[in-house]
Amino acid sequence: MRWSELETLNAIAETGSFTGAAHRLGVSRPLVSKRVQQLEEQLGLPLVQRTTRSTRLTPQGEILTSAFTQMAATWRDAYRAATRLTQSSPRSQRYVVATYNLLIPPLIRHLATCLPTAEWTTEPFVEGESEAKLHTGEVDLVLGYRATPVGPPGYEKLDCGAILQQVLAEPVWLAVAAHHPLAGGKNPVDWAQVRDEPWLVRTQGALRVLFDSAVEAAGFTPKIVLETDLNEEIKTAVAHGTGIALGSPPGRHMEAIRMRPLASPPTRTIYVICGSRLAKQTDPAHVLEAVKSWYRTFIDGSAQYRDYADRNPRYFLPLMPAQRS
Repeated sequence: MRWSELETLNAIAETGSFTGAAHRLGVSRPLVSKRVQQLEEQLGLPLVQRTTRSTRLTPQGEILTSAFTQMAATWRDAYRAATRLTQSSPRSQRYVVATYNLLIPPLIRHLATCLPTAEWTTEPFVEGESEAKLHTGEVDLVLGYRATPVGPPGYEKLDCGAILQQVLAEPVWLAVAAHHPLAGGKNPVDWAQVRDEPWLVRTQGALRVLFDSAVEAAGFTPKIVLETDLNEEIKTAVAHGTGIALGSPPGRHMEAIRMRPLASPPTRTIYVICGSRLAKQTDPAHVLEAVKSWYRTFIDGSAQYRDYADRNPRYFLPLMPAQRS
């Protein structure tokens, strides 16, 4: 799934035709058709309805363009935030952050408290790949997640000299379609309630490890209807009602999806790694506190997540600010 394909689908939605999308993007009409065809074949979903009188998106296409619009707005906000930081004061260093979360502008603002004269740029976190880039010096800081906790005393020193620190053990939530019977409940979802549900899962990575462990502990064999490494493909399938999935706490999710807390939820370790170059300029403990401060802002941004944190404080004790002597 390429950005250009999603951009093309969005242009069709906004202009109402393949020709209008071609003019908007400055490309040929056959290329617009090719991009839509490639996207439909890749996802196995109909995205555009074409008649002799009109062209409009299918419900699946509307979900994709909604997600694209949110992503595009997020990256525009990130660019503006980075630009303001760059223009506000002279920059002495440039650091690259690989982050799993789309709430980039507030993260950058919190990191700027550690090094006010630094310039921060971002790229998506990819399990395995981002840490490899840290070793080669392509990335200076990683904000990511894994299935296993960080052992005492809460940090690890990696071979490359980088410092890995645990932020918190984050409860994993359940993603269901807005029209799903479980979407409107108030109590946490018990695993017995989902044993007969169709599941959408990752082929690998932390969420797959946690899913396999959770269903084994719950004592049932899940009915898996989709395995993929594409997060947007899982979101689209959940919103369409194809199945349910494990996911992140409630934040910036599509209106067609509801996030529900789980009883006895699996937890993934949210961690931050300071590369050796960054660690020479600032104390990794200060970076950890900046990330914790950002995560508290993330919780406060969702009434549902804030209420969950108030009811389950044991998960969020590590977010308490460190005591300064």
